[in-house]
Amino acid sequence: MLFIWGWRWTVQQLEMLNLLCQRCGNPAAHGLYRRVMKFTLFFIPLFPVRVIYTLQCTFCGVDQNLAKDVAMRLVDQAKAAEAASPVPQRHPEFNGGGRHSLPQQ
Repeated sequence: MLFIWGWRWTVQQLEMLNLLCQRCGNPAAHGLYRRVMKFTLFFIPLFPVRVIYTLQCTFCGVDQNLAKDVAMRLVDQAKAAEAASPVPQRHPEFNGGGRHSLPQQ
């Protein structure tokens, strides 16, 4: 009997955070990722074998592994900051005046 087994990595972006990079020292966006390695049997992912949380600087590309509790704390802080400062809405009468503007009446 022939068994085809292996593993597959999946990557999920949890948040984009603005942080100061520890390597390059630039204030840049950092992607917070959850990477899961799953055991596969006949190319079907069955169960997770390993979970890694990483923070990647978009300026220099350095990856930094994080513990799960630190990653979840960063996600919670990002959600709280987003709720505290909502995105400003455009005024309905605003006409940007650009190339794709509607003609003034």
